[in-house]
Formats: sequence, structure tokens, C-alpha cells
Amino acid sequence: MLREAEKNFHKINGDYLDTAVDKFPVWACMGVNGEWLLSKLKQDTSIKQMLFMIERGIDIEAIIRAIDGDVAVGLPSATNYSDFMVCGKLKNDDFLADVPDWQAGMKDYGISMNKKGDNYHLQTDDMNIIWGVKDKNLAFSTFDTNVLLNLTPTKANEVVKADKDEIKNSLAYMCVDLQSIITPFVQLSSAIGISPEGIAIMKVCSKFKAMVVSLKPESRIEIKVELDDDKENFLKTLLK
Repeated sequence: MLREAEKNFHKINGDYLDTAVDKFPVWACMGVNGEWLLSKLKQDTSIKQMLFMIERGIDIEAIIRAIDGDVAVGLPSATNYSDFMVCGKLKNDDFLADVPDWQAGMKDYGISMNKKGDNYHLQTDDMNIIWGVKDKNLAFSTFDTNVLLNLTPTKANEVVKADKDEIKNSLAYMCVDLQSIITPFVQLSSAIGISPEGIAIMKVCSKFKAMVVSLKPESRIEIKVELDDDKENFLKTLLK
């Protein structure tokens, strides 16, 4: 699997580092060919179903095939995966010529799509998606994409910002904000009857700031865990 990924990934250019804002518990980036990416996405049953639902409105497969370059994914919630952000570098935006045909055909499914500025607002019974293309930068999101398309700097994820050079030397990179995931469980642990030992483990885990997983050339995977206090010793904290 890693060998196959390495053949179809390339080093990240860093086109979408500004999309790694501090409100995303999970942010990932990769340099990838859209044809290969689509084939892998369709192997997952839930993703394949989601693509099918979107396909009623827009030719999502044509859009993904047009990707050739950096792709960034952000999740604004650690528990609600229905919200997402995706940015991708396109080799061409020829599919935009078919948008009027998409709009005409989707009416049969009770779906509507209107253009507002650089964005298209796609509305279905169970999903609202905002998407757009600007200068061959593609943005898909369940929230406003203006920031994404214009790559407007916002409050950056500190870990991603510090890893900028490392990211550009990676084929794929993922940063998980452990604080945003663990802290709510620590706060609720005593209320829901977790044992004192369990609470103690959670409190130790709450000292972890982030976990970074990156795929390097030659199929090498690196995993890094950062503590909230960089003066603490990782092993001592883990073994407490």
C-alpha cells in the first residue's frame, strides 16, 4: 500500500498551508494525482455513497480527476464529520463548462445550485455544500469558502506553521489537535462515572498537544507527539 501511494503521491508544495486554522482538530495535506485518488475513494463504501449523492447534482468524479497537486482537508469538529473543508490544485477546470448542464439536470432530483460570487451553493435534502474554483484552486466546504479560495490568512495552527518546511518535504501530512479531542472527555469523566484510574490516564493524555503523522519519500512514516508544555519530558509524562 505504501509503495503504491508513493508512486502516486508527490511532495507537497504548500499551496494550502494557510487553510490549517486553529479551529480544525484534524488537518491533512498531500500531493496527489486525482485519477488515483478517485479510485481509492471509491473503495470505501461510505465515501462511495457520499460521492453518489453528490453526483446527483454535480459531476464530482470529473472534478476529482482534474486534481493534480496539493489537496488539503480540514475537519472543524472532532465529533461531527458531516462538516468538512477540502482544497485542491487543478490541472484544468474544463468541467466548469458543464455547470449549466448540471444545473438543468439536478432539478429532476429536487436539487438546486446557485452561483454567488466565486462560489456555487449546492442544496440537497440532507446536505448543503459550497464550492468554487479560482485560478485553478478548488474549494469544497460545508461552510464559507471565500477564505479558502482567496487563501486569506487566519489564525494559523501553531504546529502546522512550525512544521512548514517538514510538510514540504513530505508526500502526505496529518496533524491531529489532541487537546480539542481529549479535553472534553477529561471534563466529563467524573460526571459519567469513569474510575479514578481512568481519570488519571485522561489527565496525562490531556498534556498532549498534537500528534503529527507524515509520509516521507522511500515509504517512510514519521509519527511525532507534541506536549502542551514543551519543557516536559515525553516519556516521563507517558509513564506517570
